[in-house]
Amino acid sequence: MFCAIGPDALRINEGRAVIIDGARRRISVHPSPETLETPRAATAARKERQVATRKTAGETCCMADGTRLPVNTNVGASQDTVLGKAVGAEGSGLLRTAFAFIERMQAPTRAGQPGACQAVLQGLGSPARLTLRTLGIGGDKPFPYLRQPNEENPILGPRGIRVCQKYPEILRPRYRASLKVKPISSLRVMLRVGTEVTDLKWANEIFEEKNGEAGHHRCTYRSAS
Repeated sequence: MFCAIGPDALRINEGRAVIIDGARRRISVHPSPETLETPRAATAARKERQVATRKTAGETCCMADGTRLPVNTNVGASQDTVLGKAVGAEGSGLLRTAFAFIERMQAPTRAGQPGACQAVLQGLGSPARLTLRTLGIGGDKPFPYLRQPNEENPILGPRGIRVCQKYPEILRPRYRASLKVKPISSLRVMLRVGTEVTDLKWANEIFEEKNGEAGHHRCTYRSAS
C-alpha cells in the first residue's frame, strides 16, 4: 500500500504509464523501454518462484528445529477454500462471518447459518480446523437492518462484541449455528473487538448458554497471544 506520495501524483495525466516500485518506494512516470526492463524481469522471476513454491505447497511445514507449524487460510465463504487447499491450507485460520450479514437488507435466517459453516469445513477436508470469528459489526461494516448511530469516525466507535451487546439477537443465532458444526472438535471461536474483560465475559456466558443447549462439554478458553 502506498501512502503519502505527495501532491505531485495529482498532476499525472490520465492514461500515462506508471511504474510503482513498493520495495524501493519509487514511482516512475512514462518510463522508458530501458526502465521497463527491470520491473518486467522482477515480475517474471516472481512468477517463477510462485510456480516452484506451489509444487511444495502440500508438504508439511516445519521450523528448522522440527517444530510443526499448521498452515491455515482465511475465508469468507466456502468457495474460498478451493484456493486455500490449492496452496496447501490445512484449515481455516479465520472464517469471516460478517460477509454473510453485511450485504443483506435482512438478517440471515437461522436455518441457513449452520450450513454455511459446515460447507467451509467440508471444503477444507478432514481433519481441518475451523476458526470462526464473531461479527465485526460496526465501524466500516454497518449492517443495513440495524439502527446504528452515525459516528464522526466510525473506526473509533463501538464495534464487534460491544455492538453485539446492544443486539444479542444477532450473536445468539450465530453461536447456535457454529455449535452445529460436525465434528464439533474442529471448531474454534475468536471473539472480535472486545475492549474490556466484561465484554469477553458477556460473550462467553452466551456461548456457554448455547453450548449447554447443544449438549456439548464445557469450552476451553485461551488468549490469542
